[in-house]
Amino acid sequence: SSAASDVYKRQDLPSVLAPDIPRMELLGNHAFYMDRHRGVLGYSTEAVDINGGSVVVRITGRNLQLQAMTEQELRIDGIIEKIELVE
Repeated sequence: SSAASDVYKRQDLPSVLAPDIPRMELLGNHAFYMDRHRGVLGYSTEAVDINGGSVVVRITGRNLQLQAMTEQELRIDGIIEKIELVE
């Protein structure tokens, strides 16, 4: 079997099945999307802490702006330098 098919076999993604697990997407270093979040815990132009349920997602960078936030999803724009998952 090819290496690519082995990768797909190993990626048994429970997040697709579990509606409470957050999904994150990074577009370059300028936009971060997250759905299924549980609120913003802290916010400044240098750091945003997002409640992801079992983990806190910490976005750090410069000129960070919370562009959109609904109960289900949020978007942060700016220069994203680091994303940390803090248990």
